Amino acid sequence: MATSYLTPNMSLVVPVVGQELAPTWASDLNVSLGILDTHNHSAGSGVQITPDGININADLPFNIHNATLLRSVRMSIQSASIPSVSPDVACAYSVGGELYWNDNAGNIVPITSAGNVNAGAGSITNLPFAGAVTFNSGTAAYVFEATSAPTFANMDFGTIILRYPGSYPTPSGNFIMIQAPSSLASGFAYTLPSALPAANNTFLTVGTTGTVANSIVVDNSTLEISTNALQVKDLGITNAKIANSTITGAKIVANVALAGNPAIAGQTPTSNGKNLIVNNTNNGAGFGLSIIRGTVNAGGSASGEGFTVPSSGGGSYSVAFNEPFADLPSVTVSIAGISYSINVNSISTSGFVATTYNASQIAATQNFCFIAVGARSS
Repeated sequence: MATSYLTPNMSLVVPVVGQELAPTWASDLNVSLGILDTHNHSAGSGVQITPDGININADLPFNIHNATLLRSVRMSIQSASIPSVSPDVACAYSVGGELYWNDNAGNIVPITSAGNVNAGAGSITNLPFAGAVTFNSGTAAYVFEATSAPTFANMDFGTIILRYPGSYPTPSGNFIMIQAPSSLASGFAYTLPSALPAANNTFLTVGTTGTVANSIVVDNSTLEISTNALQVKDLGITNAKIANSTITGAKIVANVALAGNPAIAGQTPTSNGKNLIVNNTNNGAGFGLSIIRGTVNAGGSASGEGFTVPSSGGGSYSVAFNEPFADLPSVTVSIAGISYSINVNSISTSGFVATTYNASQIAATQNFCFIAVGARSS
């Protein structure tokens, strides 16, 4: 009968109680104690330790050896980057699910961002947070953010080259270049309008602060600007002043100040429904000239505009202007019929008196025409 037996994991000699006698059992016990003192839980030297039997509560040194046969490394996600100081240098970790690296120089390097590699030669440095620069595949646009709020970042660069964003046009290689002039003395802000103009064909103006505003409206018209000449075609101009310019085929309406002897071709300027004659002399006249013309019939009825014949009798006709001239007008009259004559007197800024005579020089009713030209009062 056996007086001792070996254990299955460490081959310890175990005496059978009541069978193995001294001093043999003592010798077997001493051998077993020696094996226990040197066991390391390797194969044949004790049962291997499972994860449930391990409680790592401090850094675990590998003594300059590799961790081999790892399936993966599962990191604890940090809420913020770990300062790159000892002992946290030359180490990898995760912030917000992104991979970070602290190098020996104290740099915190974000390696990934939104599913892409974030670092590398020629990459953007000093980004304020992971994902500060992203690409939106839906809009095919790069997005630059200053904070994760987001507050969009400013851009500071040289010439902008714009190309067609969709399928490339023909011929290929075309682009639009936007750049600052090389003679720029200092920087300034160029602020665009806060809204689209309320009407079509609106010119943009720039103020002294660099603010762009919606200003002059040209509706259904053509505006041509050449050397010392402004040509406006089929255009209604309101409250405008046109100086030293040529206006071709234009309609001028409502309170237009014309200065510097402009040439108006092909159209009749009007003011308050009345034809306007522009002074085309170079004598510095303060007003343009106005003309009133008409035909007075023998019975006192009249045709024309800008005057009335309130009374007549015995060949005497009083012609009254609807709007007085600014100064004494020049009045020219002509009478129908070879044997008749006409005399004009009492000329004033508001009218004149004409008397028609027959062949015997006796006052008698007869048709006559007149033209009155003088300075406009308004």
